[in-house]
Amino acid sequence: MTPRAFSLFSSVRAPNIEFQWCYQLILTLLNLYPFSTFVLTLIGVSISSRKVRGGIGLPLGIGIFLCFTYIVVDRFALVFAVKGSMPPLLATCLPNGIFGLIGLYLLRKAPK
Repeated sequence: MTPRAFSLFSSVRAPNIEFQWCYQLILTLLNLYPFSTFVLTLIGVSISSRKVRGGIGLPLGIGIFLCFTYIVVDRFALVFAVKGSMPPLLATCLPNGIFGLIGLYLLRKAPK
């Protein structure tokens, strides 16, 4: 995010305090979504480094399943943030944290 966009979002005040969380949610989404690329790449690298006799079908399926699961968890967290039952910062960090830990676990189990 550019400094100009950051200053624009942080200086905007909602006409009603009820909608202030919307700007905070957009700001945290713009700042934390690039980390999802790193997390999904970490999962992909750790799964693709395994050599299996049966071919690449099973690791490819596992990778696609984990990416789909990441998207579902991310959308659920976003809905919880929009409805106000979860803070926006927690909602944007939760999927990255969960799948970051899964990626680190898979990376540790990957053959060297």
